[in-house]
Amino acid sequence: MRSKQYGVVKELEKTWLNIREASAYLGLSSWTLRRYKDSGMLPFYKVGGTILFAKHDLDRLVERNKVV
Repeated sequence: MRSKQYGVVKELEKTWLNIREASAYLGLSSWTLRRYKDSGMLPFYKVGGTILFAKHDLDRLVERNKVV
């Protein structure tokens, strides 16, 4: 049972990114990411003192701002 729980935790780690991880994922500075968060452009979640971003929200931000 423990290995199943560990698998769930590992899957969640792929889904949620902290500011450093999210800025690297998007190729943006952490300051730009914070501005997006503060302006409401990017949803975020606060767990304890940690700010987390859902990977699907980051992908949606890229799609909305894609220049064709």
